[in-house]
This record gives sequence, structure tokens and C-alpha cells, in this order.
Amino acid sequence: MSDAWEKAFNEAWKPTVPWGSWKPKKPKKRFVSEIKDPTGHVENKEWEFAAYGYVPLAPSLLKDMEHDVKGVYHVTDVKGYFKLESIEGRRIDIPCFTKGSRSILGLLTDAEILVTLNGKASAFFEGDVNTYLDRNGLRWLSTVGQGDVSKSINDIVYEFSMTILPEVVKEFGIQNTEKSNLQIDVGNFIYDKDGNTKRKFMRFYYDKAKKLVRKPLIDKINRALGWRNNQNLSHNEILVHDFKIVNTKLIVSEESIKSDRMFEQARKEDMLHWDTIQASDVANLRKK
Repeated sequence: MSDAWEKAFNEAWKPTVPWGSWKPKKPKKRFVSEIKDPTGHVENKEWEFAAYGYVPLAPSLLKDMEHDVKGVYHVTDVKGYFKLESIEGRRIDIPCFTKGSRSILGLLTDAEILVTLNGKASAFFEGDVNTYLDRNGLRWLSTVGQGDVSKSINDIVYEFSMTILPEVVKEFGIQNTEKSNLQIDVGNFIYDKDGNTKRKFMRFYYDKAKKLVRKPLIDKINRALGWRNNQNLSHNEILVHDFKIVNTKLIVSEESIKSDRMFEQARKEDMLHWDTIQASDVANLRKK
């Protein structure tokens, strides 16, 4: 990995791929997303993630590793709980965990509900890899702030991108002169294409990803995370779909402002009869 790439992949994230930077700007509809750059630009489109060479973690790609899980945990807020109910039983992954940790307290900043569920797991990571969601509900492994990991996972994503993007360049005849410009060149090629071209682009990307997103890749990620396994530094992350909610508890924050807000929201939705759990106890959860 060159010094330039290592710096780009391991520094705090900033907009590095100015799609269409020399082309006329088109008005774009903004979508709610988990990834925003410092200028407020939203990135949640599947073709944007693919142009970066990120790793798609679709249940269909990980079907060979799919297995049943019971009693796994997920945290959300009151509003998010109803969204969770709406995808119950569907093949849309949500991040869950079976092992809490001190680091999970960061996830509880806005969390108001602890959900226990049964479902099908498509991937199990020994640590929090902070997967990101695209607008279609597909999760991706990226180089954007992977929870408690950084360079080790960035290197794996980099290796993946440097394997798949040259195939994309070749298939679509994209002008590319330097390996370090792959993301910029692919992004500038696809960003203003019509819907039909973008669908062909994504079909090709997924077809190539099917050969790469296999158990050896997940095992490699977990080896990079392995040193955290015996420390209370990170909760794990399990991608679960086709799930059924089996239990819910209101999370009581140690901060009175947050707990008051949670109880007020719970009162409005007639949830006050639910059991409660202290936020600090969520960090100590272990699936038996």
C-alpha cells in the first residue's frame, strides 16, 4: 500500500472522491443516511459505496454462512423500534450483538430500547466493525470509522477494492491511468449515468463480489479483530435478518435528561408497562 493510500484510508474521514468535480452539477435529491461528509453531502447510494470499492454484506452473498441465532441483542430508539417492527421477517440485515462492552456505551447515546430477537445470521464479527447502510437496506464494510478498528480492517477493504475496481474499469471501459485514482475515475464515470447504466454497474459489481465475499474473507476480518476477543474493549457485531422480536426493555440512562426524554417518548407510545434495564447493564450483557 502506498503512503498516499495508507494516509487516505487511515486518517479521519473527509470527502476524498469529488465525483464529477469538473462536470456541471445536477440538482440531487438528498436521502437520510448514516454517512455524511463535513459539507453535509449525504452518501447512501449503493453505486457510491461500490465506486469506493466497499465490501457489500448482502444476505444473498453470505448465504453459505447463514445460520439460526437466538437471543441476540439490538439497541434502537423509540422511533427506530417501529421501523424495526416493519422489517420483521424480511431479508434486511440489522447489526446485533451477544457480548456487551465498555465501548457499547457509545451506541447508547441515543438508544432507548433494548430488543432481544431470534433470526438468521449472515455474518459474525468478533468486534464492532460499524457497518454502514445504503438506501436499499444493504450493509457495507467501509473505511469510514469502523467502530474500534482502523488500519487492519482498512487494509482488508483496500485489498478488496483493488481487486474488484480494476474489473469494473475493464468491463465499462473507464479511463484510468493510475491505480491510486481508481475510486475517483470510477466515481466520476458512474455518478451522472442514467438508471439503466447504474443497474448494470451494480449487477456487475455484485456478481464479482460473490466470488470475493466468502467465508475466508470474514475469517480474515475476524483474525484482524481477534486480539480484542479476551478484552472488554469491544462488543461483537452480528448481521441478522429474517428476525422475530421476542423481548423489549426500556434503557434507562444515567443522565436524567436522556432518561426523562426516553420515558416521555415511551409514555406517548404506551410503552411504560415494559421492563427496564440500566444503560450500564447493557454494557455487561452476555448471551448465555
